[in-house]
Amino acid sequence: MTIAIDNNITVYDATYIALAQSIRAAVATEDSDIIRVGFPEAITCK
Repeated sequence: MTIAIDNNITVYDATYIALAQSIRAAVATEDSDIIRVGFPEAITCK
């Protein structure tokens, strides 16, 4: 919930970020909010 509030994104998007961080995994996404947050492990699919 903190990720969502701190970055003004949905809890749904923040859940993906939190999960990836917890298992130290990359995120492949086209979701602009996840990319915008600057999640360092995000892999842009565009």
